[in-house]
Amino acid sequence: MPTRPTLALHIGTIHDGADGLTPALRDNGALLTPLGSAVPRKRFYSARLEEVAFTQVEKPATLGELAPLWKGTKDGARPLHRFMSMPDTIGDEADLSQSQAFFPGAAAGPTALRRYFEGEIDTTFLLGLVNPATLISRACAGAEDEALSAGLSTIPPDSLSWLDVVTAIRVANPETPIVIWTREQLPFVWPQLMHVAAGLDTMVMTERTTDGLIGLLPDEAMTSLKEFVAREDLVEPSSLARVFKIYMEHFADPETLNEVIEVPGWDAETVRGITERYHEDVEAIATLDGVTVLTA
Repeated sequence: MPTRPTLALHIGTIHDGADGLTPALRDNGALLTPLGSAVPRKRFYSARLEEVAFTQVEKPATLGELAPLWKGTKDGARPLHRFMSMPDTIGDEADLSQSQAFFPGAAAGPTALRRYFEGEIDTTFLLGLVNPATLISRACAGAEDEALSAGLSTIPPDSLSWLDVVTAIRVANPETPIVIWTREQLPFVWPQLMHVAAGLDTMVMTERTTDGLIGLLPDEAMTSLKEFVAREDLVEPSSLARVFKIYMEHFADPETLNEVIEVPGWDAETVRGITERYHEDVEAIATLDGVTVLTA
């Protein structure tokens, strides 16, 4: 662990599949606490960080101002690393609809939060990428009114670029590392993501390392997988990913994996073009300085 405190901050994205990171890490608290890593409870920090991100607070916080955010830390420990999750920081469905663009202000919130912490803490951004076609489709399906859905469907498909989003965040925060994963790869890189979020270079956690496959495998298969991982004492990323892929091939329901994309005005060709651009963007993002893309 470094001597200056560090923070792994999950800044997005909605529907990126990482909602379970906080409970998974907290369940490993008995192991993480002696290693200097902690996961505060979200209810103690979310309101304040939303305020900071929204109002673009410029002045770095003092230790005294940060203290209330750590109330959820187990055993009152004073760790050198913390994980916090604010997945709407780059924007949410309403932002997409109202702006009719793909996270045009994505850099603002993360930049404000980085500045807020930088007086005392070094931040790393964690960002999950989702195929824009999937993201817009899910947002439309969950829209509470027709106006929101209409706004989402008018975003030009050729503007749905993750490369532009990540580049904007990187330009605004050139000294802040960004760790990225894709929703498609998440089941296989979940153990890596857990350790990155916990600020650990060595794979030591064994609890809930299979959580990335929740919802993708039947209950019986999940139970079998957990038992196998525990019995074989698997912790190495490539070994876990190999086992995960075998279970996915044998037990995953194809209907669960093949999500139907439905956005007003889009056809199959539109979805195909967006998806191709997405894969091209991920490849380009992996070459950016200061950006790490997790792969199995």
